[in-house]
Amino acid sequence: IQRVLTVLRKTTGINAIGIRLQEGDDYPYLDQSGFSNDFVLTENSLIDFDENGHQCRDIYGNVCLACTCGMVISGKFNPSNPFVTPGGSWWTNDSFQSLKLLSNKDERFHPRNKCMMKKYASIALIPIRTNEKNFGMIQFNDFRQNVFNSEIIELLEGLASHIGSAIVRKQAEEILKESEKRRNAILQTTMDGFWLIDL
Repeated sequence: IQRVLTVLRKTTGINAIGIRLQEGDDYPYLDQSGFSNDFVLTENSLIDFDENGHQCRDIYGNVCLACTCGMVISGKFNPSNPFVTPGGSWWTNDSFQSLKLLSNKDERFHPRNKCMMKKYASIALIPIRTNEKNFGMIQFNDFRQNVFNSEIIELLEGLASHIGSAIVRKQAEEILKESEKRRNAILQTTMDGFWLIDL
């Protein structure tokens, strides 16, 4: 992931890139390049808590994910939203103008707008998905305006799809390795003879 971020940042020239991956109910940064430490500390978790210290949940018991990142990952947006692509990405070349538009009818849960406060003008949030389920996101932030266009976003969506496939494959390999370890441990500790029968 670090190598991917380094190559992406070098080839695109974008100021800051981060990859969020699911960890339990949350989606913290697995890795990032270019974001300040205080930005990562305050924005690492997308989960909000109520006044009693409980995680905020919707009527179905799902954790409510905050701000625009949460909206993209959860896929909870109006398809007519002008900032959202058919692939579920959210992007803008002028976050300060989009903030004015969003305030009229904001679909986001607990908007933090930290990216805008940090003066990032161009922002692209690309979901990482497999089997129609989002399990992460790649975030591209730049201080310049007009960094993105629909062709670039489409390319980034394709890239996110490849990254998603690679991550799923790696996770499957890790599960298989762990399963093999457990099987070998059982075989080494058992004192009884047994047969393996392939039906």
